[in-house]
Amino acid sequence: MMTRPRPKPFPVDPVLDHLDVSEAGLRVALALYMLPLGSAADLAAVLRCRPSDVTPALRELQSLAYADCVSIGWTRSRQQRWWLTEKALPHHLPLGYTWHEEWGRSALLWRLPLLESLYQVAAKVEGLGPMTGCQWWVSESSFDAVVDYQEGFMVVLWTGPLESETHFQERIGRLGPHLELRSFGAPRQPWPSLLCVVAADGWQAVLADRVIRRFRFQDQTMTYCVADNKFSGVERPGVSRGRVYELPVPIGLGGWGWDARLEASLWSQPGPLVVGRVLDAVAEWPGVWVAVAGRLIGERGKKRVQNALKTLSDLGLVERRPDGARFRYALTAKGYEILARRDRVSNDMPARHRNVPAWTDKPQRQHHEDALMKLMGECRAERMVVANGVRSWEHLGEHGAIAPDAMLRPYRCPCCLDDHSWHYVEYETSARGLARVRAKLRGYASPDRQDDNPVLVVARDDPAEAVFNQVGEANNLEMLTTTVGRLKEFGAVMSPGCWRYGDLIGELVMIV
Repeated sequence: MMTRPRPKPFPVDPVLDHLDVSEAGLRVALALYMLPLGSAADLAAVLRCRPSDVTPALRELQSLAYADCVSIGWTRSRQQRWWLTEKALPHHLPLGYTWHEEWGRSALLWRLPLLESLYQVAAKVEGLGPMTGCQWWVSESSFDAVVDYQEGFMVVLWTGPLESETHFQERIGRLGPHLELRSFGAPRQPWPSLLCVVAADGWQAVLADRVIRRFRFQDQTMTYCVADNKFSGVERPGVSRGRVYELPVPIGLGGWGWDARLEASLWSQPGPLVVGRVLDAVAEWPGVWVAVAGRLIGERGKKRVQNALKTLSDLGLVERRPDGARFRYALTAKGYEILARRDRVSNDMPARHRNVPAWTDKPQRQHHEDALMKLMGECRAERMVVANGVRSWEHLGEHGAIAPDAMLRPYRCPCCLDDHSWHYVEYETSARGLARVRAKLRGYASPDRQDDNPVLVVARDDPAEAVFNQVGEANNLEMLTTTVGRLKEFGAVMSPGCWRYGDLIGELVMIV
C-alpha cells in the first residue's frame, strides 16, 4: 500500500500508515495514538475542529476493529473514551509498548481525573507549535505527565485534596533531578517551557501557588483548577531546554484485567460525577450526613446524594453508622486507597487517620465538627468555595501556627477590597478569656505569615466576641465575627444581622 503524506498538524513518524482507512480516519488515529483514552472532544481540541467532525472517523476506526471505546467519567460526566486496538498498533513500536494496551489503560484508569482535564488543557497551549506526544509517568516521579510539542515540552503535575502543601513542595524540590534522570545523558539539564499544575479544587490551587512562589517558578507556571474550570498564572510558555523521555514499561495486572477493572470501577457506573464528589466530601468531612453532604457538593437533589452514598456503601468504599434518625458516613480503607492512588500519596495508617470521623476517638469534638459542617454546607449551598482546615497548616516558629477549622472563599465581604479572597474560619466556643483568645489569634497576628487572608470567627457569645474584636483590633487583623446565637438566628449568608466587622454589621453575599 502506498505511503500517505504525513497529515498535519502532527510532525511525527507515520507509525500508523499501515492502516487502510480514509485520510480523516488516519488523521484521527494519529491524534488518538498520542492521547490514549481520549474522548472525541479531546481529539477535536487537538485537531482544532468540532467533536462532530471527529466522530465519523472514530466510528470508521471502530468498524474496522482499529479502535474501541468505553463510557467512563470521574470529574466530568461519562463520555466515550477511545484507544487503539492491537490490530491498529504497529508491530514494531517506536518505544516498545504503548498506553493503549490493556496494562496501560488499566493504569490510566486511576489517573482519569487528570486525564479528563490534561488533554483539553494541553490543546490550549499556544506558542510551542503542534503537539507531538503525551508521555505518562507511573514510576516514582515528581511529575505525572509530559506533553511534547514541536518547539518544546510541558511538565504536568496533578495535585488533589489528599496532598499536603509539604508533600507538593517535596515533589517540586525533586523536579530538576527527576528531569535530568530522564534526559538519558544529554549534555544540558532539561527544563520545560511550561510547568502546568492541574489542581482538583480552589484550595488545592492555593497550596500549589504557595509552593510555586516559594521556588520562584511563578513566571513559568500555569495552573488549571478542575472544580471551576479556570486558569491562572502565565499564559505564554518560555523556551525549553532539552527533552525528556519515559519508556512505557508494562505493569502487572495481578490477574485483574481491563474488563474486570471496568466492571468494578465507579467511573463506568451511572452518575459517576455525583458519586465522585460525594466520595471526596466524605473524605474531607468525616462523619457527614446526607443533607450536609448534598450542600457541600452543591447538589440540591437529596435523592442523588442518597443514591451515591448507597453505591459507595455497597462497594465498601464508605461506612455508615446510625445516629438517631440519620446515618453518618466515613471512608473505609478501600475508599481511601482509591483517592490516595489518584493523588499519589501514602496509603498507610497514619495518613488515613486524619479521615477518621470524630465519633471514633474524639467524641467530645462531635458537636464542634457538626456545627462547622453545617456552617460550611450553608455557605457551599450558596456557591461559595469551602475546604476543611486539615488541608492548611502553617508553622510560624515562636509565633505558633495557623491551623484553621476551615477555609472559605465568599464572593464579597466587608473586610475585602477585592472579590474572591480566601478567608480562614475559626469556630471557637471554648476560648472566651483574653489569654485564650490571644493564643487562638497568635498565628494570624504574626508578621511572618505567608498571606493576609481575613479571619471569620464564630464566638460562643457576645462577651467572647467582644474579646475577639479587642484582640483583633489590637493586632490590626482583618476579621469578621459572629456568635453561635446570631448564626442560628440569622444564618451565615445574605444576613445583615449575622457578621460583625468591628463596629459594623456585615454580610456574606452569595456568588452570582
